[in-house]
Amino acid sequence: MSDWRKRLLWLLIPLVLIAADQWTKSLVRDNIERYDRIEVIDGFFRINHVQNKGAAFGLFADMEDNDRVLLLYTFRGLAMLLVIIYSLRIKPGEWVSQLGLHMILAGALGNMIDSMTLGWVTDFLEFYVGDWRWPAFNLADSCIVGGVGLLLIDTLFAGKRKSEEHRVSGGDENAVPEDAIEKEEGV
Repeated sequence: MSDWRKRLLWLLIPLVLIAADQWTKSLVRDNIERYDRIEVIDGFFRINHVQNKGAAFGLFADMEDNDRVLLLYTFRGLAMLLVIIYSLRIKPGEWVSQLGLHMILAGALGNMIDSMTLGWVTDFLEFYVGDWRWPAFNLADSCIVGGVGLLLIDTLFAGKRKSEEHRVSGGDENAVPEDAIEKEEGV
């Protein structure tokens, strides 16, 4: 299968995640009044319908509307552009990085759809213990955090992979790969 076909297959992940994100947000908007809460696990987790005009965890929510919208669209647009460029620069078979990047893309697009169509992002997942409460978030936010986590894991283990490759190759950093020698001899 060609690289471009593999890359097109990777696009299924954001499509599925965006659909799931929009579906869950729609369920919350249609069935739970704003600021209503449904206890799922008493003392730990609840569904709490909030409308977030800012970025993650309400950042920038207090800014003037025009400034906030410009800042958030610019930030999300640049983030999506960087994710796409980075995804195209790495091999489609590097599945941990590709999955992480496509999850970030899905999350950014999922929240941007809300911002563009509603003027806010629907958040509803809330974890808490006693008086401590994690700010409400949604599936798109989870995709972004999970995607960043996968990229960090891949980066941490990339050093281990390189040292293993170095060990297996005999450790000669200046060694010329055999396929390069074969190509040069064939000239």
